[in-house]
Amino acid sequence: MTCEVMKMALPDDETSASYLVFGATGGIGSDLCRRLASRGARLVLAARDGDRLGRLAAELGAVACPVDATRLDEADACAEKAVRLHGRLDGVANCVGSLLLKPAHMTSEAE
Repeated sequence: MTCEVMKMALPDDETSASYLVFGATGGIGSDLCRRLASRGARLVLAARDGDRLGRLAAELGAVACPVDATRLDEADACAEKAVRLHGRLDGVANCVGSLLLKPAHMTSEAE
């Protein structure tokens, strides 16, 4: 399975866009990370498996942020880390698997 980066435009200035990718070590997440990195994006990669996360971050010159994406405080900490490191956050990708079919804004932390 692959993930298409659809017409994602990076800024024309010398500062590359900054992205946070949750589920970065999965098939779709790692493909997305590699595609973004090939376009010059600055990445913060987030996933549960610290070993795989560290290897992928090293491969891509990215920053690793170990996280349990079901814990909002940990997810928030990764976003804060991205902003602190890059000065901004241009996008967030959620590549974490889920079967909950409900709009995100209507989802509780318990779900």
